[in-house]
Amino acid sequence: MNKQIVGYDFNGVLSTGLQPEQNFIVLTGRDKSENDEINETLEECKFKYKIFNFPGDEEMTDENKDVKVGIWKSKKIKELGIQKFYEDTQNQIDIIKEMNPDVDIFRILDGIPQEKLNFVIFYHSNTPIVSIAQKLEKEGNRVILGVIEDSSKVLLPKEVDNPENPKEKKLRLSIGDGLIEKYNADEVLKMMKKVKNKNEWIVLTDSNSNYQYAEKMLEYGFTKGFFPLQIDREFESERKKAKDFVKENYPEIKVAEVKTFKEVSEGIEFLNNDEEGLWVLKSLGDAGTTVCPNTEDCEIAKQEIISALEEMKKDYEENGFLLEPRILEPIEITPQIIFNDGTPIFTDLDLEIKTIAEGSAVQTGCMLMLNIKTEIEDRINKIAFPKIVHDMARDRKGLFVWDLSILIDKKGDMYFGEFCSMRMGYDSWLVELAMSADDEGSKNVTPFFSALMYKKNPLRKKYGVGVRLLNIGNGGKMVEDGTIEVSGECENNVFLFENKIKKDKKVSTTYCYDLGVVVGASDELYHAIKHAYEAVDKVMFEGKFFRTQHDFESYSYPASIMRRFDYVMQNGLISDEDKSELNDTVGRTNY
Repeated sequence: MNKQIVGYDFNGVLSTGLQPEQNFIVLTGRDKSENDEINETLEECKFKYKIFNFPGDEEMTDENKDVKVGIWKSKKIKELGIQKFYEDTQNQIDIIKEMNPDVDIFRILDGIPQEKLNFVIFYHSNTPIVSIAQKLEKEGNRVILGVIEDSSKVLLPKEVDNPENPKEKKLRLSIGDGLIEKYNADEVLKMMKKVKNKNEWIVLTDSNSNYQYAEKMLEYGFTKGFFPLQIDREFESERKKAKDFVKENYPEIKVAEVKTFKEVSEGIEFLNNDEEGLWVLKSLGDAGTTVCPNTEDCEIAKQEIISALEEMKKDYEENGFLLEPRILEPIEITPQIIFNDGTPIFTDLDLEIKTIAEGSAVQTGCMLMLNIKTEIEDRINKIAFPKIVHDMARDRKGLFVWDLSILIDKKGDMYFGEFCSMRMGYDSWLVELAMSADDEGSKNVTPFFSALMYKKNPLRKKYGVGVRLLNIGNGGKMVEDGTIEVSGECENNVFLFENKIKKDKKVSTTYCYDLGVVVGASDELYHAIKHAYEAVDKVMFEGKFFRTQHDFESYSYPASIMRRFDYVMQNGLISDEDKSELNDTVGRTNY
C-alpha cells in the first residue's frame, strides 16, 4: 500500500519539534536564505524531505501575507500531489481547504496536530458529555455515542436497585434526540469488541458509575482514554473507605467523624436528641441532595435538615445518608490532577459554588465555577497529591483523574471533603475545554483531547469560568419543550444538558433542572468572567435561571469565589505571579 504524500509548514509546525513519521515535503513562507536554519532544526530527522520556499511577491504586505502565501501553498499542494498537509495559520488553512477540498488539512496548535480523532463514549443521564460529543462530531471527529439504558448497570453491587420510573426513563433517553446519533451502550460494546485497530480509539465516559463499561473496554484491549474502575466508584460513594484512605495517606488533611444512617427516622431521632451540633446532610448515593444550613442557630439548622429528610425520604433511604459536622464558613477548594499512562499532564484548582442562591442550604452539582491553571510544584498540589496518588496513576492505563475537596477552617486547618476519583468534574471539565480551545473558535473541544493524547498540558489560558443554567419556570416548575435559542457567536461557549430537537426546534426536556453550562476563558480573570456572562446573555430560554455576574464577583458572603481566590493566593497555596491582577477590577479582602 502506497503511503500518502505528506507536507508540512515550517514556522509553528516543524519548528515546534513535531516529528514526521515518513518522507515529507516542506512548504514554507520563508526565503531560501533561511533554509540552513530549517535544515539545522530537522538535523535529527530520520526521513528524507524536500524544501519549497515561497518565491516572494513585491505586492505582499503584513495585511495580505496570509492570503499570498496561502494561495501559493494551495497551488503547490495541487502540483506536488500532497494528500495531507499540516499548517498552523487558520487563514491559510481556510484558503488551502477551499482550493484543495480533497486534501486532509490539519491545524497545528501549540505544536500539537489537531487530527481527526475517533471516540467511543458511554453515558447514562443528563451530563455534559452528550454536548461534548456533538461538538467533537461538528469539529470533524468520529463519535460513537452509547447510552446506558438499564439503570441497574450503573450501580455498585451493594447499592439497591430500585426500578426506574418509566416516564423518567423516557425523558432521560430523550436527551440529545435529533442532535446526534445515539446507540444502546450494550450494542456498542459488542461492536467495539470486534474493532481491530483499538489503539486508534479514545474511550470516554462522564462518570465513575459507568465503570462496568470502562472495565469491559479495557478487557477488550482498548488503552487510550478514560477507564474508571469499580474501586473509583467506591472511593466516591463509600465515604468511610475514602476517609480511611485520607487518614492513612494525607498527613496534612484532617478527617471529621460522621454519623451514618439507613432510615430517615433514625436520622431525625438523632437530630432531635442532639442539642448543640451543626451538621451537613449528605446522601451516600446519587439520589438525595446535600444540605448545608446557612445559619449558626442549631435549632433552625436542624429543622432545615429534617425538612429535607422528610421531603426526600425515598432518595435518602435508597443507599443511606450521613450527617457530617459542619465547619463554620469554610474555604472550600478542589485541586485536581490528570495523568496519562502514569505521566502527570496538568494540575488545576476548582473553586465552585453549589448553592442555588446566596443563603440557600440546598446545593446543586455546581452553580458557579472558577478554574485556575496551576503548576505541579505548587504547595496545594504537594498536599493534595501525595506519592500514593502518583503510584496509583502508574498502575492505570490511559487517563487517570484525581481530585480532593478540601475544607479550610478559620484556623487554617484543612479537612477532607470528598473524592471524585476518575470522574471529570462536570462544570470544571467544560471550563477546561474552554481553557484549551484555539483562539479563532474553530476548535473548541478537540484541542483538549489532542494535547492529552500527546501527553501535553492542554490548558492554554490561566483562568476559566463556568455559569450553570437551570430550567426554573413559574412556580419553580421546569419548562417543558421550551424553545432554546443560542446566538451563533456564543454557541461555542454553551454546553446544553437538557435539550433535544422537536419539530425542528431545540427544546428543553424535564428530566432535571440542569439546562446547561456557559463557559469563558482568558489569561485575565475579569475577562474570563466577562466572556462567560456575555454568552449567558445570548442564551434565550423562558425558564433560564442563573447566579449573576455581580454574585460571581461579590465579596459580600464568606463562601464567595473571590474570597476563596484571595485566600488561595495570599496563603501561597498556588504560584502568585498574577497576585496583583484583581487590584484594578475588584477589591480584595482577608478571610
